Formats: sequence, structure tokens, C-alpha cells
Amino acid sequence: MSFRTLAVRFLFFLALAVASPSSQAAKENFFGWYSLTLAGDLEPLSPQLERVRWIVMNQSRLGSDSSVLRENLLFAQLGYQTTEHISLWLGYTHDWITPSIGRSFNENRIYQEFRWDGDTVAGTLTARTRFEQRFRDPGGSVGGRFRQFFQLSWPVPGLERLRLVGSEEVFVYLNDSSWGRAGFSENRLYAGVNVRVNDRISADLGYLNQFVSKGNRNDIVNHALFANINLHF
Repeated sequence: MSFRTLAVRFLFFLALAVASPSSQAAKENFFGWYSLTLAGDLEPLSPQLERVRWIVMNQSRLGSDSSVLRENLLFAQLGYQTTEHISLWLGYTHDWITPSIGRSFNENRIYQEFRWDGDTVAGTLTARTRFEQRFRDPGGSVGGRFRQFFQLSWPVPGLERLRLVGSEEVFVYLNDSSWGRAGFSENRLYAGVNVRVNDRISADLGYLNQFVSKGNRNDIVNHALFANINLHF
């Protein structure tokens, strides 16, 4: 793939992120999303467990121009690599939330995930389908949510440790609950880079546009600086 083609594809994702759909009266916020991701498999415990994968991630989301901690999420998930490209996952998330208006609360999520990874003519593709069951503490009804994620990445010619990355994720509520009404709820577009330090360490840096539908003129658009460090064991 030529550098020109690569640049065009990356700029396409960046333009989509900046110009993602939003209400004219949407409230805009500026965030910093900073995370650490640990990943590996269970082969060190037994060669028979080499297909069992694990991921643990902690992400802090700072609002008010990236100055106040609004949310902290701890993810833990376990998966099984069924084929070269397909894996199945079960996961849990604990979310500590401090909104700009209202009381702080916690959220617990259980989720199931199907994932496909591999090379295509369009680039290296990750496709992820996730179903979540969300529980608010204190109180509130259970909310089901569907998430569909697609990511493409491309190596930069002459820079073997650098990849350009673009992704899109759509969120849909599956039922009416204390979280919101059934239907489309959120869209996330991302454009950034991945830098591989060595076989075990890499870092992601980019821009994420989060559009949150409130079903009225109070929709929200969050502009986020996204940074993540990956450690593979």
C-alpha cells in the first residue's frame, strides 16, 4: 500500500470523527481518556491453556477540559481463541461515575463478546460484537446494550513500528430502563496511531469523538484525547 493511499484512508477516518453526526444544539465537552491495558494467555500455567486469553484494563476519563476525574472503569475479560481469526469472550466492568450534575454512583456490567481479527484488502480488521447487561448501584433497572465495533489499521511504509488506526463503534439500548429508552444511544469515531516499542509494549494516541443521543435537543458531543499503553505478557 502506498503512503498516499494510507494517508487518504487515515484522513478519511479523521474527517469522519471531527464531522460526526451531532445535534446543532448539542452540548460539547473536552475529555482526556487515559488507560493501561494488560493482556496475555494462560499457556504459562499449562500448554493446554494456550488458547485461553485474558485482558485487564483500567481507564480514567477526565472532563472539564481534562481537569476533573469524571469516570474510572476497570475491565476484566477472559476469552477462548476458537480459530486463527475468531475468539469468544466473557467480561466484567466496574465503573465509578461522578457526573458534572447529580450524585456519584457505581455501575456493574457483565458482557459477552464475539471478535474477529485478521488481514483484509482494506487493512488489518478487528470486528467486535458485544452484549452488555448493566446494573446501577444504588438502584435502577437492568439495561441491555448492544455494541458493534470495527477497527482498521495500516502499517506506515518505512516505519515498521508505526500503524495508523481508525475505528467506529455504534451503541444501541435493547430495552427501556433507567439508562434510557430502547434504540440508538451513542456513536464513537476514532483516528490515531499505534506505536510498537517492542514485542510486549505498544502505545496508542489519537482523537475520539463521542456522540451521545438523549432523544432531544440536549444531545452531547465529547471530544477526547485518547491515550493507552499496552503491555503483553
